[in-house]
Amino acid sequence: MIDLPSTLPGWLVTLQAERDASPRTLSTYAEGANAFLRAGFAALDTASVERFALHLAQHGASSATRKIRLAALRSWGRYLERAYQIPPVTWPAIRVASAGKRLPRAVELAHLQTLLDAPPASTPRGIRDRAWLHVLAGAGLRVSELCALDVEDYRDAALTVRSGKGGRDRVVPLPAPARAALARWLETRSAPEGQRALFVTLGGGSLGQRLTRRRADEILRHWCGLHGIPIVSPHALRHTYATRLLRAGADISEVQAALGHASIATTSRYLHADPARLRAAVDRLSQN
Repeated sequence: MIDLPSTLPGWLVTLQAERDASPRTLSTYAEGANAFLRAGFAALDTASVERFALHLAQHGASSATRKIRLAALRSWGRYLERAYQIPPVTWPAIRVASAGKRLPRAVELAHLQTLLDAPPASTPRGIRDRAWLHVLAGAGLRVSELCALDVEDYRDAALTVRSGKGGRDRVVPLPAPARAALARWLETRSAPEGQRALFVTLGGGSLGQRLTRRRADEILRHWCGLHGIPIVSPHALRHTYATRLLRAGADISEVQAALGHASIATTSRYLHADPARLRAAVDRLSQN
C-alpha cells in the first residue's frame, strides 16, 4: 500500500509546475489532503472519498469547504494515478450539495476607468499593462486565455481565442480603446526571436517570457493598490464585460458566445449569434 503522506511533496511540486498554482492554492490543496489524512484514511479510493465527504458533512463543514476539500483530493488522486498507478477514483459518484455560484460584483464604471487609465503610457511596463488591462476588460477573456494569446491571434480588430475552455476557437472583437492600447504595445513589445506570446515579461531573469496567470494577478493588484481602487479579480472584469455588453444591446446568446462557455450542449445554442451585431455592441462599450 502506498504511504499517502510521503506522496504529498511530489504532488504539490507537480501541481505548481504544471498548473503554475499560486502559494495560496498549494496551501489550500495541502490542507484538504491533510484533512483527509487526519480523518484516518490511509487509501485514496472511491469508498474512502465517499466516507470522507460524509465525515465532512457530519462535522458541519460548509458546502463550499466540502467542494474545496474534494477538489484537492481529485487533483491528488489524478497525480497518484499517473505516478503510482493507483486505480482511478469514481468521482462522478461523489455528490456535494451546491453552495450556489455567486457571480462577482460588476466593477463600478468609475473604478474601471481609473484602472484602465492607471498604467502610464510613457514606460514599457505602463504600455504593456495598459494594453493588458484594456484587452482583459474589453474582451471578457479568462486569464488563461489572455496569457495564451500569440501575436498572430490579433488581426482585423479582433482576437482569436484558440481552443478556449470549451475546446472551441472563437473570435472576439475589441472596442476602440483596447485596439489603441494594443497597437501601442505592439509597437513597443520586445521579445526573443521565436517568442510569439502577445504579452511578455519586461525585466529580471525572465525577460521576454510569456506572462503567467500569477503575474497577471499581480498586475491587477499592483494598479488597484497604487490608485486606491478596491482589489478586483480577472473574473470580476470578465463579469463586468458581460454586464456592459448586455447594457450595450447584445442579447444573451451573443454574450454567451463572446464569453466562450465550456459546455458543448450549451454552446450549441450560441453558434448562430450574429457576429456583426456582437461587433456593433462591443463598439458601443465606450459609450456605456
